[in-house]
This record gives sequence, C-alpha cells and structure tokens, in this order.
Amino acid sequence: MCTRERSLYRPEAVQRYLSAAQRGGLPRLVAPRVLIFLWFLVGLLLVGGAFAWFAEVPVYATGQAVVVPASEPGRMGAPAFVVVAFLPPEDLGQLRVGQTALVDFLGRGERLANPLTTVLPHVSGPAAARQRFALDAGSAAAATGPSAVAIAQLARWPSGTDPASYVGGVYPVAIEVGSRRLISLFLAPAHARGD
Repeated sequence: MCTRERSLYRPEAVQRYLSAAQRGGLPRLVAPRVLIFLWFLVGLLLVGGAFAWFAEVPVYATGQAVVVPASEPGRMGAPAFVVVAFLPPEDLGQLRVGQTALVDFLGRGERLANPLTTVLPHVSGPAAARQRFALDAGSAAAATGPSAVAIAQLARWPSGTDPASYVGGVYPVAIEVGSRRLISLFLAPAHARGD
C-alpha cells in the first residue's frame, strides 16, 4: 500500500507565505491612529522645549520691609511714609533705583508695587539699621543680620486704609532684580540666582 504524504496546508497559502517572506518589510506594530498621536506628542514636546528655551521669567530678591515715616513731608505738608526693605547682602549688586518693591501688606499674596527711590551703597548691620530708621523692638525683627537696604516711596497701600496704620509693621517684600530663561529652572541647581 502506497501512502502519499499529504500537506496540512493548501498550496496557495504556502505560496502567499513564501512570497511575503521574500518581500521583507517591517512588521506593523502600531496602528496608524496611535502613530499619528505619537507624532503629535513629539511635536508638542519640541514646541514646549523651544518655549522653555526662549521664555524668560523674573528673578526676585526677597526679604522683609518696614513702613517708617519719611524724613521729608509729602505734598502740601501731609505726612509721607517710606518702605524700608531689608534684603540678603548678596542682592546688593542687583538693586537699582527705579525698580519696583512688591509689598504684601495683608499677608494674602496681594503685593502692591512701590518704586525704589534709594539703594544704600553698603551692607548695613542690624544696629545701624535700627538707629538710622528708628526701628522699635517689633519692627527691628526685619533687620536681624547684615542686609542690603532699599527704600521705596509708599505710593500704594490697601484701599480704604490709612497709610499711617502700617507704620512699624513688618511685611514680606520682593524686588524684581532680573530675569532668567525658563529652562534654567529645570537644569540649574535650586540655589542658583538669575542673570
């Protein structure tokens, strides 16, 4: 008895398989919709990177401020007040007259802008600051160590209040001293300062 070996596969299926193997090509691993989404995501990352490279963010010198009576009266003899800002000594080289002191009088993050009129050329010690600005025990807490001192005219204070009510109070202050690229916030160490 003669048995012929019979193939399990149809000859046409074997032919198609062999022709596909000879053609060669990359297997289709990702659906077209997913591939389009991935290219869109890569594009967004590139645009975001370019934005971070060119966008600039402000750099602030922060410290404590005290409101004191001005040495000279204001307009028409009315009492005038100034904001004396005590900042870290390393910020002295970046402070300039005309910059804006942002003072948070109410402690809620609502900072009001007051223009700098004077920047003392040297770092002041706490005793010298207490004597020069006649700080009492409560307001002397703003000048606890060597400080760069900047003075701003009290031009803006919370509406509906008397500026004299802020005299002697200690308030957070921030002065914009420069800017830096947004990407440097991600690449530079946390302690690095602005340009």
